[in-house]
Amino acid sequence: MECLRPLHRGGARTPRVSVVMPLYNLEATVAAALGSLQGQTFEDWEAIVVDDGSTDAGPSEAAAAARRDSRVRLVQQANAGVCAARAHGLSLAGGDLVMFLDADDELLPEGLERLVAAADAGASGDGPCGAFGGFALVSERGAVLDRVRPQRARLGLDCLLGSVFVAVHSVVTPTALARRVGFRAQLPGADGAGPVPNRVEDTDYLLRLGLCGLGWANAGAEVCRYVVRSGSRSGAWGQMLAATRACYTDAYAQAERAGLRGRVDASADRLGLVLTKAAWGYATRRAILADSVALDEAAALLAGVRPEPRVDEQLLVHMGRRAVNLALRSAARFESPARPPQWAGALAAWWERCVGMGLIGRDTARLAQRLLTDLCAHVPSVAVPAGAALRSERAA
Repeated sequence: MECLRPLHRGGARTPRVSVVMPLYNLEATVAAALGSLQGQTFEDWEAIVVDDGSTDAGPSEAAAAARRDSRVRLVQQANAGVCAARAHGLSLAGGDLVMFLDADDELLPEGLERLVAAADAGASGDGPCGAFGGFALVSERGAVLDRVRPQRARLGLDCLLGSVFVAVHSVVTPTALARRVGFRAQLPGADGAGPVPNRVEDTDYLLRLGLCGLGWANAGAEVCRYVVRSGSRSGAWGQMLAATRACYTDAYAQAERAGLRGRVDASADRLGLVLTKAAWGYATRRAILADSVALDEAAALLAGVRPEPRVDEQLLVHMGRRAVNLALRSAARFESPARPPQWAGALAAWWERCVGMGLIGRDTARLAQRLLTDLCAHVPSVAVPAGAALRSERAA
């Protein structure tokens, strides 16, 4: 692939890609994030680092990078949150395409080159095109938790309405359209409720771009490393689910109002399935953190979803495995081989609770064993602890 050089017109640089990087108290990682940009084979970019009121040395690290490389720019604002920081950076972007990269994530060396090439190849007379690529989910210690490698040639609204997992850090979008859509700090509440804090700003941003008719071409390769932060997030799961519900309910309503039925599946049945998957995902991740209130909080998440969120075997297995990857293996205590695995018993206890709530049947023991066996096959150093099966299995 050809390596492109920065362009200068009349003494002012006009980069092809603007990379907006919100920064808040990430002094340990921002230099590496910027270094991943400086190591790109595609060089026609600018980085706009937006310090969102950091209290650590992160801004100093970014300022040092800016002194060494004129493509890096640091701007500062009072703390206002990630949506405001991204909006600030977006307002300053000069590139034709824009990407949002967090200050603890990293691009792979050919990431921008592949994304720009895909966006160019996908453009047509119908309008501009963005691009998306695969990504690795990594823990704060650098352990690879999972890899997401999309197989579809093009990503559009119908895929997004089905809750396809796309990291905003692996996407480039036409800047003019990104400005038109922007980032919302609040979402309209579902069922006429009041505004909901937007805790799913990436999903909301991509859905609204899709509603504007934008599609993204597949770059055909992994383009970035996306860090999954550890922490129990106790108390936040309900807010995440409320935001997810508000986000998708609004997107489905907009698709209906725009007369897109027939082009996309925006049916009530599909929305119900998407929200059921979200509820089970958040609830399972909360439950297996295994603190004193985990099961009660997880059960409350499911109790608040209508219609009643019954699941099939495939969904239960998928949610359990994903919960382990994202909620447990990202935490330092689960990366050390010297510490015993705790998730197996927690999953068993959670499923037992779901049996009691009538959400899953008594064949959960078989599902649990299948999941634990599958998980351990992917983590060879982990064995299923004794006593992890459900009471219904032990009684059989």
